Amino acid sequence: MSLPNLSNTPLPSDDPSKQGLDYSSKEAYENIKEGGRKGGQTRAQQLGSEGYSEMGKKGGLARTGQSGGEAAQEQGIDIDESKFTKSEQ
Repeated sequence: MSLPNLSNTPLPSDDPSKQGLDYSSKEAYENIKEGGRKGGQTRAQQLGSEGYSEMGKKGGLARTGQSGGEAAQEQGIDIDESKFTKSEQ
């Protein structure tokens, strides 16, 4: 069995015309981008700057096959998850 030739497969891009996704218009694409930006801002407000920064530190360590928490532990980096998680009371 042979593997498919993927040399002509489009790569991810910020340009919707290059993504292979069916955006009905540039306006729709811009609305999607704006929604993502607003979602990030809302999350930052919910967590506060310290919590958002701590969460970003953990996410920035994540790699394929390894979570950010695993990578932090392996590298001896302390992540204070209480800054971005809520405990049940």
